[in-house]
Amino acid sequence: MTKLYLPLNFLHHYLYLLDIIRPKVYFPEAFQQASIERNLSMSRDRKRVTWGIAVPNDESQT
Repeated sequence: MTKLYLPLNFLHHYLYLLDIIRPKVYFPEAFQQASIERNLSMSRDRKRVTWGIAVPNDESQT
């Protein structure tokens, strides 16, 4: 796994302003976890994205 370190202000911009976290009600929790853990994993419903690496033990996500 490649580790990518982003400044928190960039991470905030990426997650919030680009509308990455949906619904928005989950943004504070997602940003807090990303700020604390510094490891962030993103997945999407396979029906929405036809490409990507499958999430282990969850065939519905990529």
